[in-house]
Amino acid sequence: MSSKVPVRTVFDDGGNATGLAEYQTGEFIPLSHGGIGAALSIGTAGQVLKVNSGASALEFGAVEAIINIDTATNLTGVTLASGDQFMVSDGGSEGRATLAQIQTAIKDTTATLTNKTISGSANTISNIPTSAITFASSSITGITSLTAGGITITGNTITSADSTVIQMGESLSITGGLTQSSNDIVLGTNTSGNIMVADGSKFSSKAVSALAEITSVATDDVLMAIDTSGVVVLKRLVDQH
Repeated sequence: MSSKVPVRTVFDDGGNATGLAEYQTGEFIPLSHGGIGAALSIGTAGQVLKVNSGASALEFGAVEAIINIDTATNLTGVTLASGDQFMVSDGGSEGRATLAQIQTAIKDTTATLTNKTISGSANTISNIPTSAITFASSSITGITSLTAGGITITGNTITSADSTVIQMGESLSITGGLTQSSNDIVLGTNTSGNIMVADGSKFSSKAVSALAEITSVATDDVLMAIDTSGVVVLKRLVDQH
């Protein structure tokens, strides 16, 4: 059967029917009289007939799936796999993507963690440069052992990871007492036979011969001498009378 053009009644200005005529281009039957409310041309492949954005007529448009999450199968107790798929909108283009893609997108996105706890027993944080670490507080708690380069700090003990000397690049100020466990103190100059002499602000290695000569002595003066074995001997003059 060939396509037919519908006809309509023609009315004059007074509303009186004067005859019949074919529908003209652009004319349509309104919704209130059982029509579609628009003069339409056929849509493109895959489009469907739907209500327009103004909810006033019908039009051809793309299929838009509606997912009712409330009535969907409950998968909240299921362990998701990297190949599981999700509906996503990529700049207005709707489609599907895998959980692995979403994980990669989240991982590659810079984010600031606030009030988060990272379990040291279940996670390893590595390759973090010193320049990337900022402490908001001067106190770090919960660390039993810390190794940085060749230095290991455990409790109140600082040791060298390879059992060598720990070097201080700057002057070291100690407010408490200093306990020397070994019998040796190594100075910058360690000439055999020298002694440590204080000058009011520090100790230095000095040869005994470099000390100022005493021009007069009293009976209660204390003298220092080195005997033939190289041992330093202190004697009060009064003890020698």
